[in-house]
This record gives sequence, C-alpha cells and structure tokens, in this order.
Amino acid sequence: MPPAKRLALLKTDYKNSCLSRPKPGRLFLRFTCIISLVATHVGAADGYINQTEERILYYVKSLIADTKFEIETYNRRILAPFKDYLTFFTCPDYVINATPEEIWEENTLSICKNIPYSELPSGVTTAFDTFETLALLKKTERILIDKLFLLLHGAAISLINGCYIFTAPSGTGKTTHILNLKKMFPETIIINGDKPLINTETKLVYGTPWCGKEGYNTNMSAPLAGIISLEMGEENSIKPITFHEMLPVLLQQTYIPKERELALKAYSLIGNFKDVPCYKLT
Repeated sequence: MPPAKRLALLKTDYKNSCLSRPKPGRLFLRFTCIISLVATHVGAADGYINQTEERILYYVKSLIADTKFEIETYNRRILAPFKDYLTFFTCPDYVINATPEEIWEENTLSICKNIPYSELPSGVTTAFDTFETLALLKKTERILIDKLFLLLHGAAISLINGCYIFTAPSGTGKTTHILNLKKMFPETIIINGDKPLINTETKLVYGTPWCGKEGYNTNMSAPLAGIISLEMGEENSIKPITFHEMLPVLLQQTYIPKERELALKAYSLIGNFKDVPCYKLT
C-alpha cells in the first residue's frame, strides 16, 4: 500500500478512536473489566475502535523493575504482553496512559521510518497498537530514568554467573544467537529478547513486557555480568573491548528521551557501565 494511502487510513483510525475518559459513576464497570481481564489472562479481546456509545477503560496493575505501575488503555489488545507481570496492590507508584497526541506522535515517527508489519511487537495485531505500545514504553522509561534505570535495545539472557546482554541494530541476529545458546545450554533463561531494563546503580537486569515480536521474556532479574556488541562477520570470534570502545554502541542502542534534562541524565547513567565487562562478538 502506498505510504500516502496508508497514512490516510491511519488518520481515519485515529480520528474514530479518540480517547475519552468514562463518565462519573463507571467505577464498578472499570472494576469488572479488570477482573475479567485477569481471569482471561489478557487474551483475545475487543478491537481498538469500540462501536458502543461509551468506551471501556481497561487497566492492569503490573510490577516492572520493582516499581508498581497501573497501565491504562481503551485498547485491550495491547495489554496482552503484561500477563506475566500482573500483581495486586492498593496504590500504584505511577499511573501510565497515552494521550491521543502522544499516540499520534509515535504514529508519525513510525510512518516516516516505514516499519514493516513483520516487526510489530509481540501481543499486538495492528500498526496502531504499536504506536500506543511505544508511547507507553517511553513514558515508563522516562519515569524509571529518575530511578537510575536505562532501557537498552538488546537480548538479555541469564547464565550461571549472571546476565549477558547482546546489543546490536535490528536484523543483526540477536534473537538467533540467544536461541542457539539456549540449545547449547538448556539452563539458559531468556530474560528479555528486545528491551530489558537495567538498574545502573545495582547492575541488575530486569525483564519487561516489551520484548520484541517473538515475545521472549521472563519476569525476573539477574546481575549484569557483561554487555556484548554483536556484529556480522566472516569469521566467528569474540574479544574483550574497553568501555570507550563499547560507548558508541551504547549511545546508539540506549533509549534517550527527547527532553533535554532527561536526555542528559540518560547520558550520565550510561557512564555507570564503565566497570561492566564488554565484548565484541562477530
């Protein structure tokens, strides 16, 4: 489909699905929705555009990186990846939702980047789901940066002596490599296949619901044992490299917010990896 026609269709979807808060007195309906959601393990659900007069606000309570989040959305489909992170608490630390403007911003950026359907994250079924998923992810990371967390684009696995993160641009072979390692060493646990969170102070790596189109993730944490830059090459080899040699890769593969203050803090937190063993694998 031509980009111009696809953009026009997405604008129509967005206009038809503008978010509106439920009317007062709908708390019972909201409570009923979450009970239904948990009971069905966040399975198949209604489409994003609700044809009824009143839209239903769905939410899940999740513990992500030792932080209590309440994720709110009118699109039940995007909650599927949170099924392994459900928990119960009275008061969340943070409530996360995406405004129409925030969702549309991801829409515009994704259209410019021409993301193919094959690269959509696990648990979602339409391009519009992806835009809201990305918006929620970025809002979550903006909060966690203040708690010294960074979101790294990479595949994290847990071995006997800790967690290793393979980082590289999309299409390099991160998923293929960690699956091969799991075949060789069955005790290997895939913490996250795409976007693990790292506490830069404690050096603990956490699984997250945002785990790439394959959906590989485990709700756990493990101490960071090393960061590996994965590159394509004619020969198989691995060698240790310095933090300064790894730095360009980390700057490219770490999520950096657009807000100046948060961006500066993220750059500063990357410096906390200077004592982490680094390797180059080809």
